[in-house]
Amino acid sequence: VGNIVPTGEVGEVCVSGANTVSGYYGNEELTRQLWQDGWFCTGDAGKIDAEGYVTLLGRKRDVIIRGGQNIYPFEIEGILMQHPKIKDLAIVGMPDAEMGERQCAYVVPKEGQTFGLEEVADFLKSQKVATYKIPERLEIMSELPLVPAGNKVDKARLEKDIAHKLKAEQDG
Repeated sequence: VGNIVPTGEVGEVCVSGANTVSGYYGNEELTRQLWQDGWFCTGDAGKIDAEGYVTLLGRKRDVIIRGGQNIYPFEIEGILMQHPKIKDLAIVGMPDAEMGERQCAYVVPKEGQTFGLEEVADFLKSQKVATYKIPERLEIMSELPLVPAGNKVDKARLEKDIAHKLKAEQDG
């Protein structure tokens, strides 16, 4: 498929075996893209620990690259979902001239709760999250937009939203 990454390093998760899908019905092109040398490339980023366990870090396409450092929103979202005031959230990249991208947290607070970016940052610091992984902007929402199937957050829409807001602030 490609190069096998060393233990503890991040790479794309590729799988093979009797229970792996054989392809996409009626879509030979997508099947060719995702199946390589007998391996199904999932599009997920993950790493294998010393005991051989795989930790999924989220979708490869969701990675935020801030000043050359990779940030996996799935990791930060998992920690922030433990915050007692947060009902739901999504972290997306926002364009930045200096760093390439920075991260923005779209948060739905629990009923009657309020908080700001500083409280979110303090919570993440208390969980020993590296400073470069802490979101640098907070957007409060009553609900997160979902993809048409209604089964997951529409991060592309959130990325467009924050890009639009940044442009309006810059122009404004």
